[in-house]
Amino acid sequence: MTKTSEDYTPVIYLEPGKPPRRRNVLVARLHSIAAARERLALDKPAWVRAEDVTAVTGAGNGDSVV
Repeated sequence: MTKTSEDYTPVIYLEPGKPPRRRNVLVARLHSIAAARERLALDKPAWVRAEDVTAVTGAGNGDSVV
């Protein structure tokens, strides 16, 4: 199966101890708010939609992310 640009979505990459970054990932790798919180609590990275950053981290909305 060939991957196309439609298979990817813009996200905010959150990694504990590092600043958030804009990325594009496969839609299947996008995390829900709850899953992202769990991953970050376990010191694992998470990929979330920009509008979910505040709900996950409690800070910012992803607009000022590099």
